[in-house]
Parts: sequence; structure tokens; C-alpha cells
Amino acid sequence: KIWPYIDRLIDAHPDQRISFTYTAKIPDFYNSMFHVGILPRLANQPNLVQVLVQKTQVYMFASQEYIDRFGMPQTPTDLFNHRFLAYGDRENLVYLNGPLFDWHLYCPSGGEYTVEPYIKVNDAQDLTYLTQTGYGISLFPEHTGKMYNFVKILPDLKGPDYTMYFTYPEFFKNIPWVNT
Repeated sequence: KIWPYIDRLIDAHPDQRISFTYTAKIPDFYNSMFHVGILPRLANQPNLVQVLVQKTQVYMFASQEYIDRFGMPQTPTDLFNHRFLAYGDRENLVYLNGPLFDWHLYCPSGGEYTVEPYIKVNDAQDLTYLTQTGYGISLFPEHTGKMYNFVKILPDLKGPDYTMYFTYPEFFKNIPWVNT
């Protein structure tokens, strides 16, 4: 949710041109067109400045269409009888590794083993579309679930924190438009 901050940036730097590129890969801040990014915290990156932008909770969500067709799970073990959607190609989604983006696959078993996803994708828009159209249960930050009017599955069962950072190379820290 960067858009509420754009007016302030444009007002402070009216001659600066802005380009937004969405990628699921870690941006190469040193050898590419990327100057700043908004992404999960990158470990072992001492030359990057990472400023907390947002912290929220992750939950399981489905569309009302999915709930109408397959029913609402009442307990974690009920999830064994449901369809899960998840990210698949982890090699190309480096910062998506770890419990943040596949916690729901371990949840039904209490963390002992994973549930095989019904469909795997490597793009957030695809995951959102498949969830909207009733293909299965996905994991999203709470604000995303609300934005798409998804139904929260087992709302008392909270996933990991979803924390996003405004990230840029340390050598940009004194550039005015980066600090706006």
C-alpha cells in the first residue's frame, strides 16, 4: 500500500520521475534499474537500509464461492479435506522462502508435515485470482484479505507476522527523494 504516500513524494520532488516495477525476485539494487524496494526483510544485507513500513498478521483466506462449494473448516484437522493454493517455484522467489508464505501447508498437521497444494503458482496476482474464483484456500496478510472481501478461515489461527520494509542501498541514504 504505497499509494497513499505518493502525493507527498511528488509534492516534495515535482521534477523527479517515478517508475514502479513489481517483481517477486529480490531486486539487484547495484546493477539494475531498481533504486528502492518495498519487500520483506532481507537477511545478511549490511549494505542495505531497511526501514519498517508495515507489520500485519497473516491468515488463511478463501472466497465466499469456495466456502459455499466446499464448506467452512471448523478445526485445523478439517483443513485436510480442503484445497490449498500456494507459491511453487521457490528458486525464483528467493525472499518467499520460509514459514511466511507456506505456513498454511503445515497448519493442519501442527507443523509435522506439509499438505500438498492443489495448485501452485509463482505470482501474487495469480494466487489472488485463483482465490477470488474459488479454487482454494490461500495465505494473505490481513489487509489483502479485507481488500478482496475474502473469508477468513479459522480466524483464531494466526499465521506469522507479515512485515514489509522500505529498502535501498546505503549509498542512497543522503539523496533527498529517498528520505521523503
